[in-house]
Amino acid sequence: MGVLFIAVILVSGFIFTNKYPPARFRQKRSTGWDAYFHVAQWGTVIAIASSFLYFLIDKFDVVSVILGWFSETVPSLLKGTGLNNLEIKIGFWVLLTLLIAYLVGVYMDRRYQDPRLLFQIIAEIASKDHMEAIILDSSSTQATVLISLSTRKCYVGICYGDLSYENGESSSLAILPMLSGYRDKDNLGVEFQSNYYSHYEENGIIEGKHEKLTLDHFKVVINKADIETISYFDLETYTKFKQRERQSTS
Repeated sequence: MGVLFIAVILVSGFIFTNKYPPARFRQKRSTGWDAYFHVAQWGTVIAIASSFLYFLIDKFDVVSVILGWFSETVPSLLKGTGLNNLEIKIGFWVLLTLLIAYLVGVYMDRRYQDPRLLFQIIAEIASKDHMEAIILDSSSTQATVLISLSTRKCYVGICYGDLSYENGESSSLAILPMLSGYRDKDNLGVEFQSNYYSHYEENGIIEGKHEKLTLDHFKVVINKADIETISYFDLETYTKFKQRERQSTS
């Protein structure tokens, strides 16, 4: 009997976490025992709610009233199964628990179709990781970021889209580059070589006037494992710092 209760908790928790967006995003990013405990946590909540609801149904004898609507057909079928009253009650509780998990999950899934609520969930999850928080902010506010790779290659650009929470943690990110260069091997200072933004402006790519090219053609996909640092970038501040460096060395 204990195995049955555990199975119901896990199955109902699995059904609900696959429907409820905040739980689904967390589940996709959980591994090992964390994933099991997360499912079991929601399954336990649903099982308790189902037990309370079943208690009210049993107290007011709702089942008998409903079965009475079907004359003797349903009661006769139940008696023909050979199950005693306790087994029938447990079976009803199991079905009720799974039904609640599904219906509440569907309701919450439809409620979170609102892009604003969905963004709030993603922002809350991303806030627990500094890199993801910067990526999400760049995606939503068009703030430029400086990304330094393990190869000393550097990009300044705007991150594309939000983070991939539907399918778990994403291993890469995409940016629209504005500048690119490298870090000096001696002092690790940033030196830029390519000005993508000037190219966009000169060729009408930003306005969409170019015959073939769009901004998407310049998208760069970067493996997160190759990122050494990521930070916000302001060109005016960078220029001032560079001027002071030159003055101090001259």
